[in-house]
Amino acid sequence: MSITVAWDDDAHTIIRYTFTSPWTWDEYRAAIDRAWELARAVDHPTDTITDMSRSHLWPENLFRHIRRSVVEIPESTQTIVLVGAGKFVELALGALRRAYRSQGSKFFTAATLDEARELIRRRQA
Repeated sequence: MSITVAWDDDAHTIIRYTFTSPWTWDEYRAAIDRAWELARAVDHPTDTITDMSRSHLWPENLFRHIRRSVVEIPESTQTIVLVGAGKFVELALGALRRAYRSQGSKFFTAATLDEARELIRRRQA
């Protein structure tokens, strides 16, 4: 599978997606379902790191698939950090933040996994 989902920390507070090109929207949907299953299995808020640093191509219909995912984010998800997503995704996040203010405000970008973890630690404090 070109998208893996796992806990990033022993405390089970951060869920990490790792994308590797090429990947499909079916794999994306399966990864989303798995991540939300993990989030619902704990009784505390969770954060998400989406590592796109090894994914350089996006399948077609990006906005249709991303829109669905944003609308369905579990309430317990506090922060979502995209790592290495590139300029196109950063521009898309700007549009997402404007269109979906409450959910869009949860999204951030970072250059590295360590930077993403630090951003989450600051927001958890």
